[in-house]
Amino acid sequence: MRADFDYEQLDEEAKTSWDLWVYTLDGVERAQPFRRHGFIFGRGGPHAEIPNFLINFHTVETVDDMRAYVARLNAIDDMMGQYLDLSRRAAVGRCTKQTRRPAGSGHCHGRRIRNAC
Repeated sequence: MRADFDYEQLDEEAKTSWDLWVYTLDGVERAQPFRRHGFIFGRGGPHAEIPNFLINFHTVETVDDMRAYVARLNAIDDMMGQYLDLSRRAAVGRCTKQTRRPAGSGHCHGRRIRNAC
């Protein structure tokens, strides 16, 4: 895209937009090798988001609502299995030197753990 593009033909606002796009693209490209290095089961992960959605947003007012709710409950096992597979693949060849602690557990915040790596 850059080869077929004349940056000098843009006005100042369009140049700013282009520069922001280039900056964002550069960051995404540099982060690509680390895309699977996140903590899937950290705070706010699927293990917390799924029950949060079901409790707070999935209303049950009819029989059909209840069927949909039960269908989602039945799908949780497969969904969490997929997230577990992702976390296992992400962990291959990596070893965490420090654990993440839940908010409010200051008594153990930052404690290092020994591992088998």
